[in-house]
Amino acid sequence: MLFKTQTLAALAILLATPAFAQDGTMKVDLLGSITLPTGLIISGEEFGGISGLDYDARSGLFYAISDDRSQRAPARYYEIGLKIDAKGLSAVDVIRRVTLRDLEGNAFPFNGIDPESIRFNPATRTILWSSEGDVSGRPGIYEARLDGTMLRSFAVPDYYAPNADGTAGVYGNLAFEALTLSTDGKNSLRRDRKRPRSGWRQGNSRSRFALARHRLRPRLGPADC
Repeated sequence: MLFKTQTLAALAILLATPAFAQDGTMKVDLLGSITLPTGLIISGEEFGGISGLDYDARSGLFYAISDDRSQRAPARYYEIGLKIDAKGLSAVDVIRRVTLRDLEGNAFPFNGIDPESIRFNPATRTILWSSEGDVSGRPGIYEARLDGTMLRSFAVPDYYAPNADGTAGVYGNLAFEALTLSTDGKNSLRRDRKRPRSGWRQGNSRSRFALARHRLRPRLGPADC
């Protein structure tokens, strides 16, 4: 479904191009914006809740994940195309919607997952996506094919899981907010909370995940990639 710049309302999709100055700092130029109407229905389902976006240079598509907890429709991401011409961004095309599935191949049930961030891995042509919590509130990170089929669920240390009285683990709706890949493609970095002690919580930190070893290592200092 193609939307042009005349269909402006509430949900914005922005496109910018980076450039580097002589001192090495990055400069971003805004090419344009398109705002889609709130409550937009595509193929009988509400579009929106976009909380993560990544780009596939080979296909020219963007992958946009919805943070809908399978409440309005099954947990999903979208393939989106952008039309860019000499005047900048002129249209957005929501090409298809892809259901995210668990390891058994099932769509997630109502309130069964909280998708948040998405990254495309060009080396494997798969997506990595994070959740701020499952039915029990435990956050997670997953790898899936482009058809939404889950390939693996990474083991997350128990200290990220919230306890009953809320004094340990990640905060509700404040878990793995962002996800990225290191430049060598071997590590996934997720923004999350420092390891808590009983009755104690602190600000954001980064954690490094070695994709080849399926293992998470907390990293409390600045990211090195």
